Amino acid sequence: MWSMCLIFTFPSRDALHGDLVRAYKISGDDLSRTSSLAILPITRVHMAVLPTDAIRDPSPQLQVVLRWLDALVTTHDVKALESTLTEDYTYQVLPRSLGRLARSKSEFLEYCDSFSMRVVRDFEATIHEVIETPNNVVFHASSTAISATGYPYANEYIIIMHVNLQPDGEYKIRSTKEFVDSKLSSEFFPAEAKRQQEVVEAKRQQEMVMTS
Repeated sequence: MWSMCLIFTFPSRDALHGDLVRAYKISGDDLSRTSSLAILPITRVHMAVLPTDAIRDPSPQLQVVLRWLDALVTTHDVKALESTLTEDYTYQVLPRSLGRLARSKSEFLEYCDSFSMRVVRDFEATIHEVIETPNNVVFHASSTAISATGYPYANEYIIIMHVNLQPDGEYKIRSTKEFVDSKLSSEFFPAEAKRQQEVVEAKRQQEMVMTS
């Protein structure tokens, strides 16, 4: 049975804030009309990809996809994530109406390291169905989590992976197209940014009153 979970500690709020502001700039997400994430501290985070029948006894090409998910969702291990990718790897969030730019391998790894798993806690992902053809893996997944301000987060995905067999007999991922819930994505993150800014501003006002 394939089951993974991790409890770990993130950097300080100030360091994390800098990472996330930079990450939003490279992500293609336009939050300028609201505000950048202020980033409340999330110090202990449970993340897991839940075991399902869809990923039981995976084929060799599905195994590399599961390693990708493990590194991205469970261990947040950028080196392990990088080891699953070809040098010409590309990643794009779709539909195009979201305005997300395609990322190269280096851009994707930077985005993951500085943003993608740092804005929610108690993240759990479930793979419901997997469809495979030679050099292609497509799967339907969903996720739930809690934001830094305590709001529930739930997304749904169709992810298309193109994989290549390497000379050493292992598969690597050449490209990822990640279709997300566009309505949720376009509403949740700007709203969360606004909530975080409001909390931070309230704390600043409280500190000013206490020191005056």
